[in-house]
Amino acid sequence: CQQRYETNPLRIFDCKSPTCQEIVKEAPTITSCLCDSCREHLDQVEKGLEMTGVSYVLDTGLVRGLDYYTKTAFEVMVSGIGAQSSIGGGGRYDQLVAEIGGPEMSGIGFAVGLERTILTMEAQGIGPRTDSSPQVYIAHVTEKEKPAAFRLAATLRQEGISARTDVMDRSLKAQFKYADRQGFTHVITLGETEATSGMYGIKDMLRGSQETLSAGDLIRYLQGGNDNE
Repeated sequence: CQQRYETNPLRIFDCKSPTCQEIVKEAPTITSCLCDSCREHLDQVEKGLEMTGVSYVLDTGLVRGLDYYTKTAFEVMVSGIGAQSSIGGGGRYDQLVAEIGGPEMSGIGFAVGLERTILTMEAQGIGPRTDSSPQVYIAHVTEKEKPAAFRLAATLRQEGISARTDVMDRSLKAQFKYADRQGFTHVITLGETEATSGMYGIKDMLRGSQETLSAGDLIRYLQGGNDNE
């Protein structure tokens, strides 16, 4: 083990030996050694997970096998598929593209275990999607509405509706251009009024029609239960 850990000391967190585990107990955690920028980034990741209703555990001993990760690394865990409960994982690699000769470009990557994913789908009674469901983009007017946009996207996804919102801090105009370029079928504009009133303006990008609907009516509309069609 010694040569392995001299190459990458963090791999000791992945060691199952009782001797290694005793050493790790006395070692400082990675979250106790964060710089201000990394601490701010971690706080933003946690807030994003909370806004979308994703349950998570901050594991200070998690180590991914690839050494080019920066900041956040993650694994997706599920229950009901036996001892191997991780179906995928990955992390950020903000310096990787530049290190191999490309431009300065942030990135994120992940790998998913196909067999474990299929077992999870079977355990949860989920089948592959074969319909042409609406693709919804939620454009928020200012940064203030971003949490509401995240929550609305999570609500729509829970109802089986594909939804996405901005995570690149684009202007409202740039968000509309992106939605049009990516071919979203519907766009919801979320401003202060919509965030507080619970009434949402939605545009059908294919027909050019617009509606103002409550959250419940919005879901029925997107699921095909719109009486106005």
